[in-house]
Amino acid sequence: MKTLNELLSHLHDLDIQLWLEGDRLRYNAPKGALTPELRDRLVERKAEIISFLQQANATVANPTLPLQPVVRDKDFPLSFAQERIWFLEYIGGKSGSYNMPLVQRLRGNLDVEVLRKAIGAIVARHEILRTTFKRVRHSAVQVIHPTFNLEIPVLDIQQEPEKLESIVTEEIQQPFNLETGPLLRVRLLHLAQQEHIFLLVTHHIISDAWSEGVFIKELFR
Repeated sequence: MKTLNELLSHLHDLDIQLWLEGDRLRYNAPKGALTPELRDRLVERKAEIISFLQQANATVANPTLPLQPVVRDKDFPLSFAQERIWFLEYIGGKSGSYNMPLVQRLRGNLDVEVLRKAIGAIVARHEILRTTFKRVRHSAVQVIHPTFNLEIPVLDIQQEPEKLESIVTEEIQQPFNLETGPLLRVRLLHLAQQEHIFLLVTHHIISDAWSEGVFIKELFR
């Protein structure tokens, strides 16, 4: 009999997505993917799957386990909170559900090159910003990269300011690739000669509201 992780991984490979609406288990499956046998297995393990998803959602909302420093000479297992987030995204398919946006309006003279260097220094200082998640069988490991080339494009919309909202929305909803990274995006939208919109989007598996605050404090202090 397959473990729950193996069953959920098998469903994911068939592009069958599972989620909760309240206490009810919902699914979406391509035509013909959910065979009578698979349907019976879902019914048999329904309570177990619901419990797993409820615990996962609670963990995402309230991560509690502290991180302990170790020597960075190998790949590392995920924390409990990261494992739950990774697995939820794995079985649910790539989406922007766990994207965390931060939008800041900047006024005054802006040296874009200095901004790029400052963000590069922050990424170099915080290894979680250089971390990706490699799938190993039915789980994943953390891969900490020594360097990461983070592009920071500048989009000039001075002639089309009405596009601001749609551009920001699109960037916020754009999924990340947990295996290749980077798991943060920075975009700079040029509105006027002395006005820019700074957009930072991070994946929740490497960030939370507190760490976003740290990032902004270090960048603009």
